[in-house]
Amino acid sequence: MKLLLTVAKSYVYCKTRFNLNRESLGEKMFAVIKTGSKQYKVTTGDVLKVEKLAADEGSEVIFDQVLALDEKIGKPFVKGASVKATVLKQAKDAKVIIFKKKRRHNYRRKNGHRQQITLVKILDVCAKDKE
Repeated sequence: MKLLLTVAKSYVYCKTRFNLNRESLGEKMFAVIKTGSKQYKVTTGDVLKVEKLAADEGSEVIFDQVLALDEKIGKPFVKGASVKATVLKQAKDAKVIIFKKKRRHNYRRKNGHRQQITLVKILDVCAKDKE
């Protein structure tokens, strides 16, 4: 326990003493975005499967609803933060089987559903809008 504590202290000391940023330490900036009534934690280079977006393949999409950016938490969103992504593919998700049955009544119903999805690749996590 003592060894872990000293390693942690030296890491904090090293980080503050030499003004190291996240990228030089090998850590990427992350963001929590909201799209399609769901929340996703993303970093640069991630490929996400989100609900269908009204965009063509190869086009760029900007997510403005950023709930958190590293240690900064928005109320409800972080001001000036955005996430740039490109649309890789419009597709359908795997089939979900809905099966209903009532015993002893010869009642069986089988249905299937394939949700429309969009595959996006995160290009950049921006702290402020780049104009």
